[in-house]
Amino acid sequence: MPEFFWLASKTGDPSDPANWYPDQVPQAGDLVHMYGNAMLLTGPLLNATRFHIGSDGTPLTITQTDPVLELGGGIDLNLTVEGPSDKGSHVRIDASGSNTLNNLIADGPSPNPEDSGPSGPVTKASVELNIADDSVLTVNHLSAFAMKLNINAEGPHSTLDQEGTSRLIYENQDVVHITPEIIGTGTFNMTFANLEVGNFVAPTQTFALYGGDSLIVDHPDLFKGTVDFCWPWLNPDSQGCPSRRGREASR
Repeated sequence: MPEFFWLASKTGDPSDPANWYPDQVPQAGDLVHMYGNAMLLTGPLLNATRFHIGSDGTPLTITQTDPVLELGGGIDLNLTVEGPSDKGSHVRIDASGSNTLNNLIADGPSPNPEDSGPSGPVTKASVELNIADDSVLTVNHLSAFAMKLNINAEGPHSTLDQEGTSRLIYENQDVVHITPEIIGTGTFNMTFANLEVGNFVAPTQTFALYGGDSLIVDHPDLFKGTVDFCWPWLNPDSQGCPSRRGREASR
């Protein structure tokens, strides 16, 4: 699979081959690495690529600033945030207009050595996702595993359209803040996670708590969602909770 590395040596324009190594614009199916610097992405230019953002500890990241990805509308991406344990960058994503992230994967190493997958110290990487006023960001699947995450509203009409099944696991080192209104039909599966919601939550949203979790509701009058307590001894009649937990849950 061809790999391309974002340099942004001249402009933040991804349609300029000079901003890439090798010096050509990635095509559908290519693997894109954005270790740092800024990119303004509009329209379908990179929609069919596999987009990785953030430092993974390679020498190329030493001279680059933390990455800032601006989604300017018409975006339909699969996005993975790099989450090494020994190094890590602060990833900022600014979304304006209407954009879709089919997958937003922000998985760090597991602090539990019994989980499948890599384990190790808590990652230093973090993700800040800002949704502009009068803008909608659709996320069809969010996976946050032991990585600091905040989703911020930049105005009173910032909207997160959360669809499908997402997971927050080992998100208890800090609190995940989601301040835009949350619409759509989706489920947040939570295990050892702290989540605070700061705006309207649609009645078609479900929060499935497996244990060691906290759900903080800033405005109870705006919270219309459902909360399921999923461990059998807490709610033996619950029908909506997946049976698996840990790294493999909700995939």
